[in-house]
Amino acid sequence: MKSDPELVKEGRKTGGWLLTVFLCVLIPALSFYAPQGYYGLGEEKFRCFKLLAGVFAFPALFLLFAVIAVMLRGEHDGKGAAEELRGRMKAPDFAALSCAVLIAVSWCLAADRGESLWGTSGWRMGALTQLLMLVIYASARCFGVRRLPVITAAELSSGAVFLFAVLNRYGIYPFSYMSLGGDFLSTIGNIDWYAGYLAVFLPLWAGDLVRVLLRAKNRIRGRNCVLQVLHVLFLCLGLVLGIWSALTQGTDSCLLSLGGMAAVLLIAISGRAGGTFGKAVSAVLTAFICFLFFLCLLAAAIHACAESGWGSGVIAWLYYKFSVDFRAGWGNGRGAVWRIAGRLFRDLPFRRKLFGIGPDGFAAWAMSHPAVADMVSQYFGPLRLTNAHCGLFTALIDEGALYAASLAGFYLSFLMGCLRAYSRTEKDNSSAAAPGRRAAALTGALLLVSCAAGQMFTFRTVVSEPFLWSFAGILMTEIHSGEEEYDIIK
Repeated sequence: MKSDPELVKEGRKTGGWLLTVFLCVLIPALSFYAPQGYYGLGEEKFRCFKLLAGVFAFPALFLLFAVIAVMLRGEHDGKGAAEELRGRMKAPDFAALSCAVLIAVSWCLAADRGESLWGTSGWRMGALTQLLMLVIYASARCFGVRRLPVITAAELSSGAVFLFAVLNRYGIYPFSYMSLGGDFLSTIGNIDWYAGYLAVFLPLWAGDLVRVLLRAKNRIRGRNCVLQVLHVLFLCLGLVLGIWSALTQGTDSCLLSLGGMAAVLLIAISGRAGGTFGKAVSAVLTAFICFLFFLCLLAAAIHACAESGWGSGVIAWLYYKFSVDFRAGWGNGRGAVWRIAGRLFRDLPFRRKLFGIGPDGFAAWAMSHPAVADMVSQYFGPLRLTNAHCGLFTALIDEGALYAASLAGFYLSFLMGCLRAYSRTEKDNSSAAAPGRRAAALTGALLLVSCAAGQMFTFRTVVSEPFLWSFAGILMTEIHSGEEEYDIIK
């Protein structure tokens, strides 16, 4: 009879292959599936994700429970298995688990459970979508993936998307359905959807380039030299296309993502300098990034309180003192969106401030309350408003303050873990796996800052958020690989 460690190893190996195949299908499917062009694109992308993730979730959950059940029986080093398992989970894992529980609670308390389960039509970021994404994250943390096929699928798919986005901006449409909407970009959707997609995939190109350069160091010779040079050129081409597409879209969200990535790279470079000066520069840059995020959140808070309270005074002071036009039209209408969201949140009962109105319940709740519906009509006419156009603000309203705090905790703990891991592996040249872990840590930091910066002024979508959780889980597993022989995250 096989021992517990052998059973765990086989279960994780099977789950790893399952997750690898799933991601290799999901990435190109969500990147290119658009059977009717721009018309009904959000619904089509959701149907694609729901089908693929639903098929994956059943065997994945079975394997997850089976692996954890085997790990929970018996004792390890004199400690209970449950205690041992908890000790090997990281802070982002606990934050993700908290997010899953709070999504379920928010759905149970939702005013419209049907709407909150499936999500608002056209966006579909309801409880089902979010819980499926967390299943993918948990699978990536427990099973791991075969890195080469997944990263190959990600780079080939996103590289083609970047190319199409650039061509579209110059009036070139390789496929006829691309031209069916004036603001249609590539095969992803409108400009906000594309900004979210770019924020997830561009860091993967940068991180993979760093990984290749680190591994090629001191090993460039013969035929491998040609292959490595071609690989580096391919990655550079993908980065150029991604950056070019970001600069030509005309949205600040893409520029914020690029700025966040640049700041992380500067921190990494200054950290490599070593000594007191390098540490000081790294600390100053980190503090500056945190300050910029604080300013973005402050901008949302000012508008949210613009109708009454201190926000109106700050807006008036900025306008008359510095001629800064911070009124409702600021940020391509973001100011008006945040005012509506602020009014909606202030009117919520205390229980709903804690647990939200239900996942993706923004539009249904707004239309059912005349005061908020009148504000939407005043600023946007017949158009729908489905979210607060700020990731954290939307979470605060849809899933509640507790969920927003858990989500912020996931971002912060993952980012700080990546930065610590990068610093630690920078000094470790004894292990052959150290360059891979270092590149994974840097990629994780780039991914989190890029997505957080972009979502300050945009929103979660089904073409970006599933990949954020997927790659976060994959990178976490790679960073901590080899720490324990009998570890859920090995």
